[in-house]
Amino acid sequence: MLGLSVGAIHESPLQHLKQLILEKTEGTPFFMEEAVQTLVEEGVLVGAGGHYRLDKAPTALHIPPTVQGVLAARIDRLSAAEKELLQQLAVIGREFPLSLVRRVIPRSEDELYRLLASLQGKEFLYEQPAFPEVAYLFKHALTQEVAYGTVLQERRKALHEQTAHAIEGLYTSSVDDHYSELAHHYSRSGNTQKAVDYLHLAGQQAAQRSANEAVNHLTAALELLQTLPDAPERARQELALQIALGEPLTAIKGWGVPEAERVYTRARELCLQVGETPQLLRILNQLWAIEVTRAEYQTARELA
Repeated sequence: MLGLSVGAIHESPLQHLKQLILEKTEGTPFFMEEAVQTLVEEGVLVGAGGHYRLDKAPTALHIPPTVQGVLAARIDRLSAAEKELLQQLAVIGREFPLSLVRRVIPRSEDELYRLLASLQGKEFLYEQPAFPEVAYLFKHALTQEVAYGTVLQERRKALHEQTAHAIEGLYTSSVDDHYSELAHHYSRSGNTQKAVDYLHLAGQQAAQRSANEAVNHLTAALELLQTLPDAPERARQELALQIALGEPLTAIKGWGVPEAERVYTRARELCLQVGETPQLLRILNQLWAIEVTRAEYQTARELA
């Protein structure tokens, strides 16, 4: 932390500055912290944290009107190496272990530690004591968001791909703990097939703890799958995804909703298309349950 809140500025020469900060930030704590940090970087405030003194006497604060604007201005003031590292870290995620940073970012140990220490000193990152290794955390979700937004699109996609490869290499024996992360990175890298595969795995895994999360993953996988070329393999993948989606969807909304009928009707069409008889029997059974729930007994009898 900075060691200084606006409320801690009590010396008489700082009272006017305190009021200006309160007016600019409307009393939002994170915004106030970033405004104070900006004044330190600009030399308006000098001294150690918790013991700042006014070195200049501004009549107005020339800071952006939003905390996002303040963060963007602060990022622009970083050295080229610091800014590049912050952008790379923003793509990796809000929190990340040092071992992953080493795999994604090709810098020497000494330079990497120096830059990480500098970003910590400037209140962009915190070091998180963790077992079995040190991890780092962006000070605030907005800090990561603004840094991420400064990365050019193609560079961003390449970094997501590098991060996904690094996670696969780093966690070969426990990759199932990282399905959601891998789905996130491959979805943003443009590697659609890998994204679909990991979204499917993440959806199946999530079904054991959260039907809503499972539906989100599997629906995202189906949407991405439609962007791939139409081929028999795509139909088989869609069939598996539709079947996987059916269970958590009915767990949330029940058997009688139109969404459930659409999922299993589409699965039935795909089953006939790819010739998967065992799955067809299962799907017919699910459609039968839907029609019974709706009291559509004639249709249910035909399905039976």
